[in-house]
Amino acid sequence: MNKGMNKDILFYLPAKLIEGLAGVLMISLYTRILTPQLYDHYILLNGTVLMCYQLIVGWLLHAGYRHINEAQTDSEKTKYISTLLTTWLGLQSIYLAVAGLIYAFVSDYRVWILYSLLWFVFYSGTQLMIAVLAANKKVMLSVSASTATLSVKVLLTWGLSQVVSPWAGIVISHITVDAVLFAVLLARSSFITFWKFSEWDYALFKKFLHYGVPLIGMALAMSVTSMSDRFVIDRFLVGGSAGIYQANYGIAAAAFSMIMIAMMRAVYPNILKHFERDRSSYPSVIWQGLRMYLLLAVPAAVGLVLLSYDISARILDLQYVVGYSVIGWVAAGMLLLGLTEYLIKPLELNKNTKPIFLASVAAASLNLILNLIYVPSGGIIVAAMTTFLSYLVYLLILAVMVKSKYEIIIKWKSVARICLASSAMAIPVLLTKNFITGWLTLIAVVSCAVLVYSAALIVTGELKNELTYLLSKFRRQD
Repeated sequence: MNKGMNKDILFYLPAKLIEGLAGVLMISLYTRILTPQLYDHYILLNGTVLMCYQLIVGWLLHAGYRHINEAQTDSEKTKYISTLLTTWLGLQSIYLAVAGLIYAFVSDYRVWILYSLLWFVFYSGTQLMIAVLAANKKVMLSVSASTATLSVKVLLTWGLSQVVSPWAGIVISHITVDAVLFAVLLARSSFITFWKFSEWDYALFKKFLHYGVPLIGMALAMSVTSMSDRFVIDRFLVGGSAGIYQANYGIAAAAFSMIMIAMMRAVYPNILKHFERDRSSYPSVIWQGLRMYLLLAVPAAVGLVLLSYDISARILDLQYVVGYSVIGWVAAGMLLLGLTEYLIKPLELNKNTKPIFLASVAAASLNLILNLIYVPSGGIIVAAMTTFLSYLVYLLILAVMVKSKYEIIIKWKSVARICLASSAMAIPVLLTKNFITGWLTLIAVVSCAVLVYSAALIVTGELKNELTYLLSKFRRQD
């Protein structure tokens, strides 16, 4: 058991829980102040910004994260930060130039382009800073910023919606919060003192580019996988369908993003450290991280599948609840996507990112084809099913590719115990879900399920090491 990693997990999880709750509150608020048709506009604008971020800046984030340990001395840090942030600034210039051309020649979308310009620039800067701070072990600042960005947006949007139109309140809050937070992170991180344009290093940029270019293709493919269904729904189904779909999709995505990001922020620096010190040890560290992910993600997926209607009815406005089945399918797909994040670590560590690109292209192509064929007649539930199928294909392709070249450690007995405990947890949920009438009864059912799941893990011996560790801690304190 990696004590340092477990300590990081215990730090990140509560913070990400708050962030996840803020994300759910955001969905709940937006579905109450926006009609499904206006929510369509929001998700298409937000989705476009996220897609552009993944394509233009996402590769740089991953490359910077992977190479951060190579900057140890002040001169190396200056070169690293100057190259990273100057490259980011150059990418913003490219985005602004392309958006400016579209603005000049496509008059129908000018207001959306203006929104996306400001939204993108500050959002991309904030996300880059949060990730680099986490990789640089500035944990408190990174976690505080990540948690604050959603929480403040929710509060500011609610306040602004009382005095301006809901749509204007959302746009103003997103742009303002990201702009202020980016400025604060630059100042508090001390990165601004290392950032010198003259220290931009071409050799380091080539390293970033070599590592990150295949990830641009991966980002495009994964954006198609996650976003194509929304555009197809908006194009072929009745107005508001995309909003209903995304509201329910967002609940599952918020829950799993909380788990996936919290776990990876805690696990990846430890994997990277072991890889650089002793390459024979890192597969076991990947397995430890994967096991901790499974302990949280498997019961979360089971719970979201079984309680999808009750969760949708509690969180969303009534007109959105018709799409509740989306939650279960997306939760199952996100569970698979989280597994893949651990599976691809040998490829990322060995700077062999082309297989990730190829697998993501295959999954995205399948998703787009299935959406175009079946969503117009099958509706939003079919879109959720194709998302699940695409993530399954992505996982299977990468499993074959990685297993042929690198060592993978998976302790199947441990996986079986986690699945058995999750199945045991499902029993009280199925027996009591018909009694759910509000938040209190929903919380009671979930609490009962958590107790059963925990008891099953203890009985099967899956938590033996964790319990031994905790008992030793208590004995020392005594």
